[in-house]
Amino acid sequence: MVTRKTPTALSPLLFGGRAAQLSDQLGYLCEQLKLSAPNIDDCALPTGHTAISHSSAFVDVNGLKLTALSCSPVRLQASAKTDNLLLVPLVGSGTVRVRNQTLRWKAGATAVWLPRCAFVDEGVLRSMLVLNIDTNRIERVARTMLGLMPDASLEQELQTPREVLMQVGRVSFETIFRQFASVVDQFVLQPELLRYSGIDDNFYRNVAMMLHPALFLDIDEASPGAAYARRRLDRVCQFILANLGQPLNLTDLERVGFMSRRNLHYAFQARYDTTPMQWVRQERLTLAHSHLVMARVGTTVTDVALNCGFSKTTTFSEYYNKQFGELPSATLARALAR
Repeated sequence: MVTRKTPTALSPLLFGGRAAQLSDQLGYLCEQLKLSAPNIDDCALPTGHTAISHSSAFVDVNGLKLTALSCSPVRLQASAKTDNLLLVPLVGSGTVRVRNQTLRWKAGATAVWLPRCAFVDEGVLRSMLVLNIDTNRIERVARTMLGLMPDASLEQELQTPREVLMQVGRVSFETIFRQFASVVDQFVLQPELLRYSGIDDNFYRNVAMMLHPALFLDIDEASPGAAYARRRLDRVCQFILANLGQPLNLTDLERVGFMSRRNLHYAFQARYDTTPMQWVRQERLTLAHSHLVMARVGTTVTDVALNCGFSKTTTFSEYYNKQFGELPSATLARALAR
């Protein structure tokens, strides 16, 4: 077998290149990577290589650990700990073996999400951004972006290692991360100032979209299609159901669904044959009915009305009577008589 020395010509670091130094020591590479990925246990040369060159930079922005890495071919091995890593390639390609599956990362195509798992990573000459992600924070950020309550459930795959698309529709996450990294680079020699920049929140918001594009983005290259329109309306309905006891208005619903008032009305008419606010009222009445049917001693009509988003008991009673054919007080009395 022909052995070959590794070239020292590396791609520029995504950030921190002014202060970074070129090294040919595997041990130093492992030490640098452990700053953002403490579960990396070993760095080794792939078969056929006798030398390595690498350069890296590390920052911690309000708990978000970022490493910019430029490296010749290397094999990385990590144990299963508490780290959640997102490997974002900018140059090169490679594979990550996790349990019985092989995940592929490739610049401009796929990143790799590695939640709390042991893995072996091997690739060619690479430039990469490594992010250590707090899954609790990513969930909070996603709920905030979607306008959901703090305890609302999200359909997420945060516990599963997987490939993640770098390009979704017209959105290039590589371009976005390069722009954010340029901000980091401005402060890399004064990292204490980074905490004021808010760039960590920008990273988290875009990682949330990258990991769960169906919740946020149109994956169609053209104009939003029927599937995307359904997802937007589903998002509005989920928001309504999670906030029935809170004040709701059309502006809230437009913001959550990224829809104009006209499109919002059209969507509700097409699916439910009603207006958005009429649908809100119907769901509130259904919720109130279930509370009254299951009422216990001490329950009052006023309490139920307020908890279901009705500010006036008289108005609530009128709508309830029209919907269920009796006053809420009658439903309550029947429930308490059991």
